[in-house]
Order: sequence, then C-alpha cells, then structure tokens
Amino acid sequence: MNSEIVSNLVTTGAGSEAAPVEVDEPSSKRSRPATSDVWNFFRKLGPDKDGVERSEGKGCKKVFKAGDKRYGTSTLKRYLDSCTQIKHEDIGQTIAELQLKMGSLKIDSGVARDMFASYVVARDKPFNMVDDRRFRNWVKYISPTLKLPSRNTVKSDIVKVHKREAAKLKKKFSFHSK
Repeated sequence: MNSEIVSNLVTTGAGSEAAPVEVDEPSSKRSRPATSDVWNFFRKLGPDKDGVERSEGKGCKKVFKAGDKRYGTSTLKRYLDSCTQIKHEDIGQTIAELQLKMGSLKIDSGVARDMFASYVVARDKPFNMVDDRRFRNWVKYISPTLKLPSRNTVKSDIVKVHKREAAKLKKKFSFHSK
C-alpha cells in the first residue's frame, strides 16, 4: 500500500470508511543512456504512429522498430552482419581517421638522419647497425613512412654533423677570444 493511503487510514481509524488519497505516480521513467554498440551505426528516429520507437541505419537508411522492451537491439545487431553499406561506411570512416592521424605526423627525414647520426656517435654504435634486419623491422613498425639510410649515408651524415659542430665551436671560441 502507498504510504499516504496508510497514513490516511491510520488517522481516520482503521474501520472507518475513509477514502484513499490518490498519489501521483511519476509521469515518466528516468531515461537511461543507450549503451549498446549498435547505436554507433543506427540513429533513433522517435516513436511511430503505434508509439513504438524507430531507428534508421546510418549507411543504408533502412528503418527498424527498436528501443523498447519488445523491440530491442538484437535485431539491429543481427542486421549489422548482413548490411554491406553500414560496414563500408564504418571502414571508410576508420580509414579517413587513420589518414588524418598519419597526415598530421610528418617526419622530416633530414632531422631524423641527423638525430640518428648523433645517436651513433654518442653511443659508439657501428655504422652497419642500419643493415640489421631486426632494426629495420623495428623502425618500419614505428614509422612505416620513414626511409632508413644506408651505412654509407650514416657515415657521411656523421661527417657532416662533425663539421657542423666543429664550425659552431670555432665560432664560439673566436667570439670569446676577441
């Protein structure tokens, strides 16, 4: 029994002819967020003339009944396996996002070569380190667009770095000696 009806019966007497007090029930249920993954591929349209919620496929524009107890998301999940337009739209979106991410990641090969030459000198690594298959596979995994230099290119890069650093030191010493 509702608590207000009980309190009304208690105050007027249990055996008396008291009219129960009507209590307003909440008019709407608390809306829950759509947690199913199918809502990434379908859009909610709202209720149709029968009052049943409808949804539409984002790629194929096919309309389904979905969204309440009787018409859940199971039908939508099964349809995802057979709908080719939704899959292509999803793959296209994924490819577009990856291209956007990869496009924003620009690696300057000159800077990369200078940094690698500095690493080889600082850690006293051999020039033929770039010929190692495992090293090349690792670099290809990290950055597929980066082209590794040959050992002779690394050697010439080290000579260039040495000359550049020597010129900086000469300039610094000549400035302080004056």
